[in-house]
Amino acid sequence: MAARISTRAEIKVDETMVTGDFNKIIKTTDVGLVLGAGIYPKVPDAYLEIRYTMGLNNVDASELTLDMKNGNITLLVGYRLF
Repeated sequence: MAARISTRAEIKVDETMVTGDFNKIIKTTDVGLVLGAGIYPKVPDAYLEIRYTMGLNNVDASELTLDMKNGNITLLVGYRLF
């Protein structure tokens, strides 16, 4: 579950840059599914993880009825301190 904080963006349309606040056309909440895997190499306390977040609901609130869903890939590299 995610909550919208801000929706500022720059969009290039046919060589024209459009910059603005898109709060009125993006819904305030987003529900997604996170899939991930990690490896813990022989280096003590080190780890490497990869996660994929797939948006499950349409976040478009405009009159255009677009199918907009969020998604991202995250790569984590870390070292445990405790």
